[in-house]
Amino acid sequence: EKILKLLAKRMEVVKRIGQYKKKNNLSALNKKRWHKVMESNLYKAVSLKLPKDFITKIFALIHKYSLKIQQ
Repeated sequence: EKILKLLAKRMEVVKRIGQYKKKNNLSALNKKRWHKVMESNLYKAVSLKLPKDFITKIFALIHKYSLKIQQ
């Protein structure tokens, strides 16, 4: 339940970010930022003994959906 609530909050933020980016003519995707976020999350995942491929897939899916909402 906690994960679902956090995802719902994230999607609300994503909508607002998308509106801002459209208003300011910015691209939804920032590759440098995305790579930094993934690198940071993979580092944290390893320290928590979570499989890298599991975390990569989860974050990629969340990111993909977030980009879809922003566009």
